[in-house]
Amino acid sequence: MHPCFKKQSMKKKNSSVSKAKDQEKDFHLKKIYEIFEKKLKKHIGKKSFSVGVSGGADSMCLAFFSKLYQAKYKNKVFYFIVDHGLRSNSSKEANTVKKLLNKYNIYGTILKYKGIIPKSNIQSKARDIRYSIIYEKCKKNDVKYFITAHHLDDQIETFLMRLIRGSGLTGLSSMSEINTYKKINIIRPFLTLEKRELLKVTNYIFKKHIKDPSNKNKKFFRTRIRLMIKLMAKEGLSFSKLSKTIDNLNESKKSIEFYTKNAEAKYVRYSKKKCLLKKSIFKKEPKEIVFRSLSQIFVNLGNKNYPPRSKKILNLIAALKNKKFSKSTLGNCLITKLPAYIVFEREKVKI
Repeated sequence: MHPCFKKQSMKKKNSSVSKAKDQEKDFHLKKIYEIFEKKLKKHIGKKSFSVGVSGGADSMCLAFFSKLYQAKYKNKVFYFIVDHGLRSNSSKEANTVKKLLNKYNIYGTILKYKGIIPKSNIQSKARDIRYSIIYEKCKKNDVKYFITAHHLDDQIETFLMRLIRGSGLTGLSSMSEINTYKKINIIRPFLTLEKRELLKVTNYIFKKHIKDPSNKNKKFFRTRIRLMIKLMAKEGLSFSKLSKTIDNLNESKKSIEFYTKNAEAKYVRYSKKKCLLKKSIFKKEPKEIVFRSLSQIFVNLGNKNYPPRSKKILNLIAALKNKKFSKSTLGNCLITKLPAYIVFEREKVKI
C-alpha cells in the first residue's frame, strides 16, 4: 500500500465506528487509484505529463492520484490551473485550488487567459481556451501527454447530447481513452468511473472542492441533459448498459478506421502543402470510407484538430461527382479536379 494511503488510515479516531469508516474509504481510494495507475502505466509509463486541474471534485482526485503516481514512478509532472476569467471570482477560485493542492505538495501553476471572453457557446469555447493554453505550456516544456478528469457521467452525457443532435458513428462513440490535440496525447483515465466515486475520494482527501455554478444553469444543453438523465434513471436508465453500447460503437468505429487507413494508403498521396486523391475512390469504396478519407485530409492538410462539419463534406462529395465541378474551398483548403485526381492544396493565408 502506498504511504499516502497509510497516512490516512493511521489517523487517530475516537471510535471504532469512525475507524471502520476510514478503512472503508481507504479501500475505495486504493481500488480507484489502481485503475488510474493501470491506465497511466499503459499510456505514459515514466514519461513527463501535465494535469488539468479546475478545482472540481473529479480534477482534484486526478491531481491527488497523479501525485501518488509521480512519487512512485518519478515522472516530471506539471499541474495547470486555468483561470478563464469567465466569472468575477475566477482568480480567487484559482488561488483557492492552488492552496488546496499545496497541502499535499502538489505545486500548481495558474495560467491566466487574457483574450476575449466568449459570450456564446461558452462551455465549448472555454474548453478550447483551456486546451490551447495548456498545449502551449506543454510544447514549451516538451511534454507529450496531458491527462484530464473526464469520467463515465461525462461520457454518457456526451453520448445523449450527440444522439439528440443526430450524430453518426464517430460522434456516438463519444470520448476515447486516448486521442490527440495538435501533437499532444490526451489521456482520460477515469472514463470507466462514475463521478460519485471520484467525489468520495476528493471529500476524503481535500474535504472541499470548487463547485461550478454553471453545472446547474439550465441554459446549457449539458445541464439539461444531466437533469434528463436523473429522470431517466427513475425509469431504469443504466450507466453500465449505456456504457456497453458506447463500447460496442467504439469497436465498430475501430473496424471502419482500419478500412479507412487501408483506403488512404491506396488512394491518398501527400506532399508538403498538397494532397492528391484518386478519383477511383468514389467508385470502389463505400460512402462512409470516402467520407472519412476526406475528413482526414482536411485535418492533416488544413492543420486543424477537427474536420469541417459533416454536412459540408457530404455536400463536397456530391459536388465532386458532378462533371461540371472545377474548384471549391473548404477547411482552409483549395480543391480542384483533374482527370484522374482531386487536388487538395492548403490555402495561402492572407496578411
